[in-house]
Amino acid sequence: MGYYCVLIQMPERRLMHMDEDEVGTLFDRVGSPHKRHTSLPILKQYEQPCMAAQPPPPISLEKMWLALHHLLTGEFRPDATPLSRSILAGKSIGVDVGDGPARYLWAEEVREISAALSSLTSEDLRRRYAPAELKAGWPKTPVRKDEDDERVFTGLEHSFRLLETYYGIAASRGNAMLIGVV
Repeated sequence: MGYYCVLIQMPERRLMHMDEDEVGTLFDRVGSPHKRHTSLPILKQYEQPCMAAQPPPPISLEKMWLALHHLLTGEFRPDATPLSRSILAGKSIGVDVGDGPARYLWAEEVREISAALSSLTSEDLRRRYAPAELKAGWPKTPVRKDEDDERVFTGLEHSFRLLETYYGIAASRGNAMLIGVV
């Protein structure tokens, strides 16, 4: 079946006072794959000043999270760069949510990651895209050898825009981030 990467942003103060048992409950509330889809147009509404009091919904990078990490870093493993930390970083917190415990990032880290994500253009993503490496990474990534390279890139670029927007909203609000592979 595979694991899905889910991100939940919240005020840093809430994270600081959160009981570790609550973390699992937060990811449980996100629900099954068909219930946790947040589209980019819906998410972009939360960038508007009139939505400042409304908490943005969680996002899911679905099964493409490791392929997206590879697009950003050229690697399947984490490193210390802000781009790598956008998906595979943070300090562990709480119970196992699927593939280990959730991880959290403080607001300062979120701002640094947001700046790194927003500095990338579509052309940068295109230059970083290595379909042969992604396909060689199967089954770690859901990219099979017979998949159309352009369709995969389009999906990854969409996932990137979702991630970039979500971090941008979190950074502008001074929010922390929870990341879980469920």
